[in-house]
Amino acid sequence: GLSSFDKKGYKSKEKIQSQYEKKIKVFLDGRDESELTHKELDIFNRLQRAMELDPRYPEVYFGLEEESAIGITIADKLNLMTDSEFLISSYPYLWEDELTQKTICRIINPEAAELLGSIYKEDVPLKKLIKQYKELGLNYKLPIVLGENKQEEPKFADLVDLKHILMTGSTGSGKSMFEHTVISTLTSFFTPDELRLYLVDMKRVEFQSYEGLPYLLSLVSNGWVPDDVFIGLKWLIDEKNKRLEMVKEVSKIPYIIVIIDTFSDLICNSPIKFQDYMRELMDRAAEVKIHVIMCDSRPSPIDVFTPLIQGLFPTKICFKVSNIEDSKLIIGTEGGEKLKGYGDMLLLRINQQYPIRLQAPYISGEEVKKLLLDNKKNDLGEKKIVYKIPYAALPTYFKDQGFTDEEIKKLMSTAKKE
Repeated sequence: GLSSFDKKGYKSKEKIQSQYEKKIKVFLDGRDESELTHKELDIFNRLQRAMELDPRYPEVYFGLEEESAIGITIADKLNLMTDSEFLISSYPYLWEDELTQKTICRIINPEAAELLGSIYKEDVPLKKLIKQYKELGLNYKLPIVLGENKQEEPKFADLVDLKHILMTGSTGSGKSMFEHTVISTLTSFFTPDELRLYLVDMKRVEFQSYEGLPYLLSLVSNGWVPDDVFIGLKWLIDEKNKRLEMVKEVSKIPYIIVIIDTFSDLICNSPIKFQDYMRELMDRAAEVKIHVIMCDSRPSPIDVFTPLIQGLFPTKICFKVSNIEDSKLIIGTEGGEKLKGYGDMLLLRINQQYPIRLQAPYISGEEVKKLLLDNKKNDLGEKKIVYKIPYAALPTYFKDQGFTDEEIKKLMSTAKKE
């Protein structure tokens, strides 16, 4: 209860030790340490380490080597987590340490964590992390800011290596903020001649402020319907195929970043068509500087995050989700349901067995507005955007979609002539 915590909200060292001494006494039940089995000894050692828990840092770490000195395998230790969970009143997470490449079992003390609130709740300003990226002298081809780890170390990635990103998270989990930070980061490093954005906002709330940004190929948002998205995807597929034919000149053409928010509106409306288009688009797209980021808050395995869609994305990000099943669906393991929201996330790359926990960066609405104003004032914004979908080409795309002549005429009357 709250009475066992001091005024700062932290459990005192003495109270933690007393609590675990009682648990150890019950566990030993009069036995000596030498009388314990291998499994019991492992639980005993966990209890001993938990007793040394720093109340201001409510976590303990255990390394999981392939096989320990006393012959306990990883499988045994995984079973022990369940056995010891009741004894330690803790929740286990499996992590892969980035530096040592060893598997780590992290156990969180829930009593302390509940009072402390989110251990990742502090805002991590995007501006600060971009500055750190520059100071570190990193030279990624397509840099994005991932955030900070537990040790407050900045983490960056090259979207060229990540290729494509699939994200999920409940409302308020921070996935939309992450989309904004990706856009803000990329537009701070590249000119419109070097990078283009194709934004799809089916909720019509996330990307409207980017209207008029010189980086835009297209903004599918207010007043648009799924068929408009398919026209754009068809153009992107054609653009990808053209680029594949001119591989030697790829270095001279701009990156295209496709961000699709709330894709469930598309896949539920036209499941076969949407999946076929995405499969055709993403096949070798990263080779020719086209990268896709897609997210939705409804991680249904049947009609949204289908096996085909998941298989197209080598990088997965899970923000706070409502249950274990949703977490397992996106990153293959539990943990997403225990995140705290507000950008607390798990990142899983294709070559990693376990996800990495990070706090995603934060950018205020005012900073986004300033970025937009700066970019719209930039002389580069006056340059012709070569990769806009040409008005004259729309009838062909409509025809490919199977629209009748009458339907095409109606659609053309609503299209903006460039």
